Amino acid sequence: MRGTIFSIFLALTASPVLADSASPWSFGGSIGYDIPVSGKVFEAGSSNSLNLSTLNPALGGTGVLVLRGTDFKDAYDPAMRATIEVRFAMSETSEFFGGLSYSQAESKKRSIGCLQVGGACTSDLTAQLGNLTQTGIEVGYRQWLNMALLGDSVRPYFAVRGGVVKTDAIQAFIQTPAADIANWRLYNETYSYMIGGDIGATVAISPNAEIGGEIGLRYLTALKEIDSDFGAIGLGNTNNASERLSVPVSVRLNASF
Repeated sequence: MRGTIFSIFLALTASPVLADSASPWSFGGSIGYDIPVSGKVFEAGSSNSLNLSTLNPALGGTGVLVLRGTDFKDAYDPAMRATIEVRFAMSETSEFFGGLSYSQAESKKRSIGCLQVGGACTSDLTAQLGNLTQTGIEVGYRQWLNMALLGDSVRPYFAVRGGVVKTDAIQAFIQTPAADIANWRLYNETYSYMIGGDIGATVAISPNAEIGGEIGLRYLTALKEIDSDFGAIGLGNTNNASERLSVPVSVRLNASF
């Protein structure tokens, strides 16, 4: 049984290279969207009872800020993401690569909860976050598979990768329809760890170039929270669930020279 599995693996990975080349070095790049599927900008929670005039003189009496919990996918549009890679062929069907990535997601003004006065929600609470801007450096391994039914020019593959991603600091501008509440510093500039994987396929467009598409999965560790702006009002835990999963979908171009 073990020998059979090994034979199948050898058959799957016995596809030809992009092009014969004297050098094992080549380049690649991709552009597409990174779609968040988990991770929260705000966790659900309630503040202490507050003198609302300390937040804005236009507000009077006492009240509570109630947050319902807001996911990254609700607070941001899918991020535009681009990568560039340097690739080193280990064999005709496998390579190591190192690359740089850049992504930016535009924020959306979203309802995140309500202002509660006298035990009842009296005003909608909205947040406008700063854009989610990230740069990263990563390394990985890519393996091509042999799928004869797809033709000689179509090359499926899988890849695994890991790296470090820098996320710029994020602030959140909080409002009700009648008054501004706060401009919270939510997350510090953060260096997070990333691991992920991809599957895709490429099609040759010349002896030295191919184009294709891929879809993947990324896990990114939590951002570095800032509690000083709103921890004193009882919401210090609201930014403690920022680790997240996302699904990148992109178009890829590979080239050798």
